[in-house]
Amino acid sequence: MQRPLATSRKLHPVRYERTIAATALCLLGGCTALFGYPEPQGESSQALCSNGLDDDFDGVADCDDPRCDGYCTESGAACTDGRNNDGDSFAGVPLVDGADPSCWSQGYQVTRRCAFRPGTVLELRRWNEHEAFPNLDWVTSGTVELAQTILDKDVIRLLPRQFIETRAPITGALTDMGLVAHVFLAPGTELVLSFVSGRFGTVAEAHMVWPEAADVSRMWIETAAGERSNETSAGIELREGNYSQFEFYVSGGRWWLHATDEGLRTAPVTVDPAVPLDEPLTVRIEARGEAIGASGLVEVVSTARSSYDTCDRSHLSPLINAPGFRAAAESPELRCVVIGDRAHVSADGSSWAASRSTFAAGDMALAWVDAFQRFEGARLDPQDGTMRFFASADCDVFRESEPVSVATLVELQAPRLVGFDHHAELQGGARRVHLLGTDSAGARRLVELASETGDPDSYAQTSTHPWDAPTWTDDPALTVGRLGDSLWVLGPDGDTGNVGLFLATGAAPHFVAALLAPSGESGAFDRFRIQHARLVPLPPDAPGAALPARVYYFGSLQPQDPGYDSTAVRSGVEWRDILFGQETP
Repeated sequence: MQRPLATSRKLHPVRYERTIAATALCLLGGCTALFGYPEPQGESSQALCSNGLDDDFDGVADCDDPRCDGYCTESGAACTDGRNNDGDSFAGVPLVDGADPSCWSQGYQVTRRCAFRPGTVLELRRWNEHEAFPNLDWVTSGTVELAQTILDKDVIRLLPRQFIETRAPITGALTDMGLVAHVFLAPGTELVLSFVSGRFGTVAEAHMVWPEAADVSRMWIETAAGERSNETSAGIELREGNYSQFEFYVSGGRWWLHATDEGLRTAPVTVDPAVPLDEPLTVRIEARGEAIGASGLVEVVSTARSSYDTCDRSHLSPLINAPGFRAAAESPELRCVVIGDRAHVSADGSSWAASRSTFAAGDMALAWVDAFQRFEGARLDPQDGTMRFFASADCDVFRESEPVSVATLVELQAPRLVGFDHHAELQGGARRVHLLGTDSAGARRLVELASETGDPDSYAQTSTHPWDAPTWTDDPALTVGRLGDSLWVLGPDGDTGNVGLFLATGAAPHFVAALLAPSGESGAFDRFRIQHARLVPLPPDAPGAALPARVYYFGSLQPQDPGYDSTAVRSGVEWRDILFGQETP
């Protein structure tokens, strides 16, 4: 009798025993009684995917079988097998290999850094709601008035052939010239922004026209050298209580004109090489037009001759010299950040518009809810221990709920709000609130609350984790979020000054990687003290693709730091774009 061939396949014990029995019957009784094999079972449950058996008889058992995807862990070799082992997804896109938080320790790639350059000389002539306009830096032939319909701010009304201009030339490099103007245009008005040299005359001018008839508004650039850009529809609207923002600046040796509210730009025009780069220039804003009632209301003017941003953000950006940073979230089209008592919205991060709604003090967290196409979040007031929930479709007008006492939701001493999420894929409630506090034994804990409906009093505890690592001394102490089965935490990495990434999957959070390392970064990192950071994961482009994310962080110089008294930029919100699933080259 020949010996059976060797095999590496692990036979099912029941099937093997019945095979032997059936063979014996065949030999002894002429195969008159033959027992059938056990029915195969699809490996599609936690029990069948962890019993050590090849239940479906396909040659692979448990988590080696792709049919067990969704019932296994994503770690070790599973982070490079091209499968979604634990079934995690984000916005309906499976998180595969390095895109899964469980595999973030495999590495990430930094694709863009946006940082300030503190210490750069900055000449700023600006008016805002805290200053009278015009101030002594400006000469004007227009009329200063308090317009009740324009947020009760001082504005200058310029009738045709009236103007305002800087009293003294602005010095510095032409390559860093920038001008921002917030204006209201009446029908039939043309507004001209100009940079004028005492020797060369008008160096460059930007034209914005809102016609009297119903045809399309337009804008363009002209230079003294005779160059002219295309005419671009600016979509200018006269909106009561709001303004149109225009930015006219030099970047890369070319003049640019940007209607930031409409997200439109003209084609750039080359800077005239005959004009010296250090030529002193006067800024002029002039109204033109022949229509009855033609006029322009000028609300805010800002000029500067030194760039201090690596991502071409406006020098009027609220992220520069920001007083603090409270929350951040992103929709597919918009970024929404909360600085001080207002939210600010941007399409690409280059310019930001302030919300009409304001926020009271307290911890804040924010998220984009794709199912309802709106931003949602929570605000916790540590003084009275109450929490309110809010929502906005466009990061402009927010509606806030009635308060709910945190003590009625969870037993936690001195609770602080450190995160808010919404993921439709989560079981037990798509909305998640993350709190940091002290339990009855005096230990610090991260507590997660979930809600199916979003009602303020419907949140219930779903998980809790010990937290014995450091926290930031400035608010927020940490930032926390959930993605699939994993809880991620951003916090200080000991005393290094780095921003550490921690993960918890059914256990205490453990350190994964340093996302920000001030000592090894260019730009502001070598000067700013990072006070807190926020991670905003973004959906992958496709299953198996890397997970994009944006890390926002707030930093500042302290009075005792070198250069504090002379620098133009002492604090700000910066960010970096990263890809989880791709190692840093």
